[in-house]
Formats: sequence, C-alpha cells, structure tokens
Amino acid sequence: MTPESRRRRRFLIGSFIAVFWLVMTGLLVYRDVLGGSLRGEVVLGETSWIEEPVETWLTITTPASDESERRVGWARVRQAPETLDQMEGARMDAEVHLQLNLLGRSTELDMEGSVWRARRQRRAEIDFRVASGGAEFVLKGSILGDRLRAQIQSGGDSTPLDLRLPDNALFSTGFGTAFSFPRLEPGEQTVVQTFDPMTLRPTRSRVRAVSEETLDLAGERVRAVRLRVQTAGFETTAWIDDNGQVVRAETPLGLHLRMATREQALAPLGSEPNVGGLLRITAVRPTGERPFRGAVELVASLRSQDGRPVVADSSMDREAFTLLTEAPAESDSTSGNGPPSLYIPADYRQRVAGDGRIQLLAGDAPAVSEPTSAQLSDYLGADPFIASAHPRIVARASAILTEARVPDGDSPAARRARANALHDWTYRAIDKVPVLSLPSALEILENRRGDCNEHTILYTALARSVGLPTRVAIGLVWSDELAGFYYHAWPEVWLGDAWLALDPTLGQRVADATHLKLLEGGIERWPQLLPFLGNLEIELHSVK
Repeated sequence: MTPESRRRRRFLIGSFIAVFWLVMTGLLVYRDVLGGSLRGEVVLGETSWIEEPVETWLTITTPASDESERRVGWARVRQAPETLDQMEGARMDAEVHLQLNLLGRSTELDMEGSVWRARRQRRAEIDFRVASGGAEFVLKGSILGDRLRAQIQSGGDSTPLDLRLPDNALFSTGFGTAFSFPRLEPGEQTVVQTFDPMTLRPTRSRVRAVSEETLDLAGERVRAVRLRVQTAGFETTAWIDDNGQVVRAETPLGLHLRMATREQALAPLGSEPNVGGLLRITAVRPTGERPFRGAVELVASLRSQDGRPVVADSSMDREAFTLLTEAPAESDSTSGNGPPSLYIPADYRQRVAGDGRIQLLAGDAPAVSEPTSAQLSDYLGADPFIASAHPRIVARASAILTEARVPDGDSPAARRARANALHDWTYRAIDKVPVLSLPSALEILENRRGDCNEHTILYTALARSVGLPTRVAIGLVWSDELAGFYYHAWPEVWLGDAWLALDPTLGQRVADATHLKLLEGGIERWPQLLPFLGNLEIELHSVK
C-alpha cells in the first residue's frame, strides 16, 4: 500500500466513523431547536396571533480547540399568516445549513421544512427536505384530523406514507403562530407532543421555563425566557422571545445558535477545520487497557457521567420505544427514585461477565432465545428507507449472488455464504465519503457513496431481499486513527442458528470485539442514542 493510499484509508476510516453523529447532530438541531413547527399543545390564545410576518436569522457555532467558537452554519425561521383554500392559517418555514470541515474535507448539509396550519380546522400541509452530496430525502403531504398522508421521495422513487398521529400531536384549541415552543412563564412547565419528520414517529418533550433574561443579540436588547427542553434524555437550552421564536440555543452536542442579522448569518464560513470540538464532546476515550482494531475479546465496565446505571438486558425489546414515545421520566419507574437506567442489548457476543462488566466477543452470536416469527418478519420487512422489496434492490442482490456463484439453500452455511457475498460487494461498491443525509437504500444504490449509515442501510436492504433476516445495530466502534470510540452502525444477519455481526463499512466479514452495541433498529431509533452522547464512560479491563 502506497503512502498516499494509507493516508486516504486513515481519512476514510476516521470520516465514516465520525459522520454518523454529525448527521444526527444537524438533524437534532433542526428537530429540537428549529423544527418545533410540528409541536402541539401550544398555550396561546387568539390575542397571540401574529398579523405580520416575523423572520429570525441565527448563526450556528461549535467550540474550537483554542476554546473560541467557529461558525459552522446558519439557520432561518420565518412565520407569517397565510390563507390557503379560503382557510385562514399560518405558515412557518425553517432552514438549516451546516458546513462541516471534517478531516480535510468540506461536507455540507441542507435542511428545510415548511408547515402550513389552519387556524380553526385540524388541517396542515408539510414539506420537509434533507440534502447532502447529491442525495435528497423529501417528505411532503397533508394532515387531516389525526391522519398524515404523504409521499417520501428518495433515490428517484416515491413511497406512500399513511400514519395515524397521536391525540393533540399537532393541534390545540389555543394554537397561534408561535409554532416553535409553548409560551411559559418562569416556574411553569408542560409536556408537548411532536411528530418528528426525521424518524416518522411521534414523541414527546418536557419543556420547563427557568428564568426571564435580557440578551444582547444582533445589536439589540432582547427580552427572552430561558427554557430547558428535554427529549429522550437529551436536553437543549433555548431562549425564546415574545414572538415565540428561538433567539439563542445550546445543545449538549456542542452546537450553539444565536440570533444574528441576515448579513452576519450568511457571511462566508471559511475552510478551516471546524469539528474538533464536536469530536471531543462525542468521542468516548476509554480508561484502562488500550483497544485495537481486530480485537477478538474486550471486557469493560460502562458508566454514565450523570449517574444513570448502564444495564445490559437480553430482553430489552420491551424498552424499545419508551424513550421515543413517552415523556421524559423524573425518576426511575422501577425504584421510584434516581435517574432511569440506560439499557443496552445483551446476547452471546455482548454478555454480562460479572460484577456488572460487559464482555464483547468477535464471532457469531447464538441467540439467547430464537427470534419469534413476528421478529423475523420485521427483520425481512421493508420501510421507506430500507426498500428491500423494490425491484432494483432485488435485481442487484440477485446479480451479486449470481456473480459470486453462491450456492442455493437455507442452511446456516448457505446463509453465511450469501451474507459474505453481499458484504464483499457492498464494501467494494460504495465510495467511502461523508454524506450528511437520511440514508435511503435506493439513493445509495444509485449514488454509490457514503459512510457507515449508507453501507449498513444498503446492505440490510440487499440481505432482506434475498431472504436473510437482518437488523441494524447502532453503537460504538474503536478507531485507531482517532484514538477513541465513535458512533457507528453495522448490520447483523440471522443465520438460522446464530446472529452474525459484520461490518461492510470497515470490510469485516465478522465484526471485531470493539463493536459495542447500544441499540437495535433503524433511523427511527436514533433519538434513543441521545442519553449516551457525551455521557458514556468506558473502562477496559482486558483486550485480546
């Protein structure tokens, strides 16, 4: 391998490990800070209806290595009354642009959303888009009553979506045009329900008003109420002005937003590296033994900085959507006091070793109990992101197996041969570059570029299309190049007698023991990573 090839490989490994949380960072800024247009239970009366357009520009910054802050993007939010189909209503538009210079390469992420809501009827029109590196995801549709009917466009195809929304997820009788957050006075709190266009799922957030403050922003003195917004254990602090607009916000992931003039927000961002602070915040630097790529066994203790117990549980499916669909808990539901536990999966390759320690093994993982027929059906199913039944996916998977001369059959050995052939093709076929977007198998198959998300989503779609039950694992993997554990995704295939964890991003037919799984599932599970971000501590007792 030439020196240039080695440098390129180091860049690729670092970039596609780190980019997982970068795209989540951008999406969470949109959702939790600016995407409040889909929040319900807004406590406003008729007198709060804004008769004139209101527009706010914000700069987005991140900490730099010299303890200063560097601009990495901008955001714009505009609210205005608007009549549609002879119905009085209001529209909110939100845009976010991030330019992240990661390991020598500039990667841009653009998000924009628009929602129109009727003033007195239960109707809304939504349009949400995410674009990066030539890939685009679009969700566009209508809400009537409690039904969302929309089309998802990705990879040159359109997929229908029909969802029932929870009560009050989008509407309340006191709705005004301050879409972003409820109007609260210091000391008040409420729980708001949300439909999340990022995960296509309902969720809830707890909002507390902490204090009233006067800020110096964009050359103005602005009165604002400071709110603490907690969603799935992830807490954002936001300052809201009298019009209900976000004028300042801080996230635990290290991105800060601040009201600015249009000229300040759109000023050139520069080309210097700007994600060093984010890397430091989200990296997990272990204590004890130093791991290495290719390890076959790790023994570790896991702790959280906020005191929440980290529990490995082989039956954690019962917890699958608790954090996503319920209001944040004030205390542990089992003990009645203390913070709620953080659950991670346990199986043969990720087992409880004693004294609360976790043993991680490379190799097949015989199931603690075999998957049920319902679970296997899920692991073979399609969704708007994993289009395993689409003719283009089916044809590509069939061609891969034919070219590899994989024998037919449904034995564990035959399934392993199919899994390996799909792994090898995916590893070779995808150009390993950072892509900050919502990964769709059809888009990935067309563009052939991406990081761990793209490798994993495409592999999962291909595997399911040829009858291999496959699930997505999300967690941490060790990076020799970045000297830390970083957030990552990889697939796991059911062979009929065991689970095979493999990593087509890193080219590992058998995922090494540095893969620490925090949860299982697709994009809809991403918010469940939030309690771990910047909060997890790992002590390594042994590495083999």
